[in-house]
Amino acid sequence: MEPLVEKSVRKARELQLKNILVAGGVAANSALRTSLKERAAKYGISVYSPSLQLCMDNAAMVAAAAIPKFKAGLFAELDVNAFSTKGTKLL
Repeated sequence: MEPLVEKSVRKARELQLKNILVAGGVAANSALRTSLKERAAKYGISVYSPSLQLCMDNAAMVAAAAIPKFKAGLFAELDVNAFSTKGTKLL
């Protein structure tokens, strides 16, 4: 956690930013939220994050996007590369 806090505040200072936004699953970590807000406040930087109910990873979104493809019988081969090097494309 500390490396994330340190690097975030350091980069914000380097870029002369006044705000940091924390989102996604990592934003649900209350210790991270507290530490980041305390460290950033020392430099006049505000930290924002959504309410805890909205802090989740993308698994639900990915699953929801997959449902129509699953229902249509559109499946990738089992050896599909999970990391796109050519951008995104539809099945």
